Amino acid sequence: KAILEVSPSSHVLILTTFGSAADISCALAAGATGAVTKNLSNNDLMKAIRDTRDGIRHVSPEIEQSLKEDSKEIHLTPRQREVLDSITRGLSNDNISTMLGISKSRVKQHLNELYEKIGAANRAEAVSIALRKHLLKL
Repeated sequence: KAILEVSPSSHVLILTTFGSAADISCALAAGATGAVTKNLSNNDLMKAIRDTRDGIRHVSPEIEQSLKEDSKEIHLTPRQREVLDSITRGLSNDNISTMLGISKSRVKQHLNELYEKIGAANRAEAVSIALRKHLLKL
């Protein structure tokens, strides 16, 4: 983004050992023309550089696959979103139960369903994944 602010006509190619798909997605959204991994052959790297120079989007297949997997939409119920928001604010199951007017066992059920949907093992991981996948409104 900073490069394009200084030189709007530039074409940016990200060369990575492979960061998170979210980071690469942000770079592409900010205006990068392409993203490739460092394990490219010399010929493939030269093609990526030429494509980028010509303004043609060039993304390595493994990065493309990761971006597709990362962008799979996760559908949460309104209640699961409320529970997710509550754990993000550090509320306990007791607090969530009182706030939402549901039993503690129902809170636990919503948490377990949430963990399964997003692939989390615990609250901290659920919040981390939710942030990365933009499931939270901050």
